[in-house]
Amino acid sequence: MCGITGYFDSNLNRKHLTPIIHKMTDIIDYRGPDADGFFVEDGIALGHRRLSIIDLSSGAQPMANKKQSVWIVFNGEIYNFPEIRDEFEKEGYRFQTHSDTEVLIALYEKYGEEMLPRINGMFAFAIWDARKRKLFLARDRMGKKPLFYFQKGKMLIFGSEMKSILAAGKIPRELSPQALDMFFSFGFVPAPYTILKDIQKLLPGYYMVFSENEQRIVQYWDVKFDPVPMDTSRSKMEDRLDELLYNAVTRRLISDVPLGAFLSGGVDSSSVVGLMARYNKIPVESFTIDFDEGDYSEAADARVVAEYFKTNHHELTVKPSSFDILQDAVWHFDEPFGDSSAIPTYYVSKMARENVTVILSGDGGDELFAGYSRYMRMDQLKGFENVPSWIKKYLLAPFADVLPLNFPARNRIMAIAHQNNSDFGLGIYPYIKQLIFSGDMKRLVKQTPLSLHSFPHIASLQGMHPLSRKQYLDIKLYLPDDILVKVDKMSMANSLETRAPLLDYTLAEFAATLPPQWHVENNEGKAFLKKVVGRFLPEHVFNKAKHGFSIPKKTWFKAELKDFSNQVLLNERARQRGVLDSRMVEKILHLHNTGERDYSKWIWCLLNLELWFKTFIDADTRRI
Repeated sequence: MCGITGYFDSNLNRKHLTPIIHKMTDIIDYRGPDADGFFVEDGIALGHRRLSIIDLSSGAQPMANKKQSVWIVFNGEIYNFPEIRDEFEKEGYRFQTHSDTEVLIALYEKYGEEMLPRINGMFAFAIWDARKRKLFLARDRMGKKPLFYFQKGKMLIFGSEMKSILAAGKIPRELSPQALDMFFSFGFVPAPYTILKDIQKLLPGYYMVFSENEQRIVQYWDVKFDPVPMDTSRSKMEDRLDELLYNAVTRRLISDVPLGAFLSGGVDSSSVVGLMARYNKIPVESFTIDFDEGDYSEAADARVVAEYFKTNHHELTVKPSSFDILQDAVWHFDEPFGDSSAIPTYYVSKMARENVTVILSGDGGDELFAGYSRYMRMDQLKGFENVPSWIKKYLLAPFADVLPLNFPARNRIMAIAHQNNSDFGLGIYPYIKQLIFSGDMKRLVKQTPLSLHSFPHIASLQGMHPLSRKQYLDIKLYLPDDILVKVDKMSMANSLETRAPLLDYTLAEFAATLPPQWHVENNEGKAFLKKVVGRFLPEHVFNKAKHGFSIPKKTWFKAELKDFSNQVLLNERARQRGVLDSRMVEKILHLHNTGERDYSKWIWCLLNLELWFKTFIDADTRRI
C-alpha cells in the first residue's frame, strides 16, 4: 500500500519538475512512511511513497525494466503475482526482485494494455513508456485504490489523493455545483466527478492512455448480472462459493509483515476471521470498536466470534471526544464526506496499526450478496408505480415540494411524487437538498440535473431484476465512492494497508450469476452466503441483530457536540458563502436540538462541507 504521483508536460524540463514532484509526493507521506522515490526526466516526473509489505529490501519504486525504458509507480497489491511470476520464469524471464511491482512491468512489456485481465488485485498504477513517450494508468476492477487526475491540453497531473494535484500549484479550485448536488444526494461525490470542477477520478475498471498525440479512457471490466437457471444444482454452487471464499482470503495472507482483521461480529467480518483462522497456524489479531451507547455497540458479538476462533482480540471505545480528529479527517478525505462511520474507522485503524501493518476487512458482502436492509424494503413504494406521470408531475410534486421541512411523512410523499427519478435508492434525505441551497446555487444545480445519465459508466439496467439493479448501482456508486473511500482514507491516515477478500473480482462475478431469489429468503438478505459460511461460523453470528457501522451522532449533536455544530455552521463566514440557505441550516439545527426531527446525517454533511471550505478553499485557513 503506497501513494503515487505524476506530472506529464513536455514543456517542462527536469529542473522545473523536480521540486514539483517532491512537493506532490511529500504531502501524502502518511500513505507510505517507509521510503520515497522519484523518477524525473524532461517532460515527465513520477513520485512514490512506500509502505513496505512485500520484498522489504528490494521493492523500491519507481521501478524500471532492465533497459530503463519502462517505469512504474504502483499503489496496491497483486494477489496472483506468484503464479504470473512462475509463468514468466518458465519462459526464461529473469526477475531482479521478489516484488509484485516487477511482475506488472513484465506483464506490460509482453501484453501492453491487454495486461489488466490477467491481474487479480487492488491497484492504481502509472506506467511511463519512454520509447513511446506515453503514460498508461489503470485502476482495479472494484475501486479499492484511488486515482485522481487533472488534464489541461497536453498536460496531465495525477495522484493517489487530490491534495497531491493541488500541491502541484496553480490548479483551479472552483466548486462544482453538479458535484455538490451529488454530495447532498448520496453523501459522497461519485467518480468520475470530484467536488472541484477541473479534477476527476479515474473510474474503477478503467484505464487511461495519455501522450501528446493520444488521450483515451477505456473500460476493461464490469460486473454483469446474468443468473444461472433456478434449477441449477444449488449444492454445487454452494461448494463453489466455499472454494472461492477460501481462495480469496488465503491469497490475501501473502505478506512479509504482521496481519490482522477487523471484526464486528457480523456475517462478513466473522467469515473472513474464520477463514483466516482455518489457514493460519498462529492466532488471528482481531480489532473491534465499542461505544458506551449500547444500541451502537457490537463489541459483545465480536467477542463471541473472537473466543470461538481463539483470536488475540483488541477493543477500543469511541466517545464524543473522538470528534477532535474531524478536521484531520476532512484533510484526508480531500472532499466533503457524509459517512460518519469514518470516525470509528479511523480509530479502529489506529488501534490496528499499533499491532499490525496489514488488515483484512469484510467489506463487499452486503453489495455482492444482498445484505442491506434497503433491499428488503424494495417494495415500499410499490402500488404507486401505476399513478399516471402527469398526476405526479403537475399535482403531487408541486404539493410535495412546498411541504414544510418538518411535515409528517414529508420524505415518503416526496419519494412518491418523484418516484420516476428515484433511480438510485441511496442518499440521506435527498429532497431536503431542494431547500438547503441558496437561490444562486439552485439555479446552477438545475443546469445539470442528477439522473442515471450523469454516470455513463453505468450500463443499461433494462431487463435487470429489481434486486440485481439495486446491487449493481451499489457496486458502481456506493461501494467504490463511500465504503472503499472511507476505508482507504482512514486506514492510510494511519499507514495501515487494508485488504477486502469479499471484493475479489472472482467472487463478484460469481455472485452476479446467483438467482436473485437465492439471495433473499424469508425477507432476510445474504441467504446464500449464510448457508455457505454457516459451515464454519458459530450460530450466534446469524442470530444477532444487524447493525450499521456508525456513531451515536443523534445523541452527540444534541449534547456534547451541540455547541461545536452551531459554532461551525452558523458563523459569519459560513453564512456569507452564498452556497447554502443559512436560514434553513439554522432550522435543521433547531429541529434536531429540540428533538422534533433527527437531522444528524444532515448536520454531519453540513459540518464536512464547511470544514472542507476552511481546509481547501479559504485562503487564510487552507492547509495547501
